[in-house]
Amino acid sequence: MNKAPQRITIKKIKKISEVDCIVYIVIFFYSYTAMICVAMNSLQAGRESDNHLFLLLISVMAFYTYPPNQLKYITRVSISALILFVGIEIYLTNKGPIIQAPPEFFQLGRLITLVALCVLIYIITLYNYKTLHNAQDLLEIEHQKSETLLLNILPPAIADRLKASSAVIADRTNEATILFADVVGFTVLSQTMQPEKLVALLNDLFTEFDSITKAYNLEKIKTIGDAYMIAGGIPESREDHCEAVALCALEMLSVMRRGISEDLQDFKVRIGIHTGPVVAGVIGKSKFIYDLWGDSVNTASRMESHGAEDQIHVSKEVYFKLKDKFEFEDKREIQVKGKGLMETYFLVRERI
Repeated sequence: MNKAPQRITIKKIKKISEVDCIVYIVIFFYSYTAMICVAMNSLQAGRESDNHLFLLLISVMAFYTYPPNQLKYITRVSISALILFVGIEIYLTNKGPIIQAPPEFFQLGRLITLVALCVLIYIITLYNYKTLHNAQDLLEIEHQKSETLLLNILPPAIADRLKASSAVIADRTNEATILFADVVGFTVLSQTMQPEKLVALLNDLFTEFDSITKAYNLEKIKTIGDAYMIAGGIPESREDHCEAVALCALEMLSVMRRGISEDLQDFKVRIGIHTGPVVAGVIGKSKFIYDLWGDSVNTASRMESHGAEDQIHVSKEVYFKLKDKFEFEDKREIQVKGKGLMETYFLVRERI
C-alpha cells in the first residue's frame, strides 16, 4: 500500500522535470537567437552604433533567466555572449560597418542603444534590489519566528547561552521554589469525555495558568499530562521566589473557584509547593527542554500528590519562609513515600 503513492510521486516529479527541461531549452534557443541578431546588427551598423553592448546585458540576464540549479545553461549563455562581444569588438576595431549610411544614422542608432541599455539596466537593478530586500525581510520574519519559538521553550538567559555554546547547561541553585498543580480526577474524566474536548479544556486551563505565571515573573517548566509545573528563583535568582510562587498558587485557586468557563466548572486542582536546592539545565540535542532535578523537585511533587483538592499543600520549609506574610492551617504530620514522616501545612491566604 505504501509503494504505490511513492511511484505516483516519482512520476509527477519526472513530468515536472521534463516540462522544466523543455522550457530551459526553449529559453536557451532564444538566448542564442538574440545573440546572433545582436551580432548581425552590430556587424551591419558598425562599432559606432554600440549594438554589441547588448551582448553584455544578455550575459548578465542569463543569471536571472535560469534558476540557480541550472548552472550549465547559465554558464553557456553567459560565456557565449561575452566571447561574442569580445570577438565583435576585435573585428570592428579595423572594420567599418557593412551598411553605408550618413553619420546621423549611426548617431541616432547609438543614442537609441544607450537609452535602451540604461532602461534595461535600471529595471534589472531595481528587480535585484527588491528581490534582495524582500529576501532580507523574509529572513528577518523567519528569524523572529524562530526566536519567539525558542523563547517559548526556554528562558531568555538559557536561550542566549544555548545559542552561544553547545556545552551542556547545568546550574546548581541553592534555593528555588517549585510548584506542581494537578487536575483532580483527570484520568476518570478522560475515559468519559471526547479526547478533542478534553484536550481543548486542558489547553484553556493551562493557558490561564500561563498568564498567571507570567504575571508573577515565574518560570513555567513543563506540563506532564494533566500536571503543571512552575518554579521561582531560576534561572535568575530572586529574593521573593517563595512568596511569588505562593501568590501565584493562591491566584490559580481563586481562578479555579470563580470558574474559567462553564466547561471547566467541575475541574478541581491539587497544588503542592516546596523550596530548596535544585539543579536546572538543558540536556540533549533534540526536543530539549529546560528542566529541574533534585530532591526538592521530588518533594514538591509529593506535596501535590499527598495534598487535597482545592488546597495548597506546602512543606515546612515553605511554611517557615512565609509564616509572617501568609496564613496557614495547623500543621499536620503525614507519612510520605520515599520521605518518611513529614511536617506539612495548607496555605490559606496572604496576611492583610
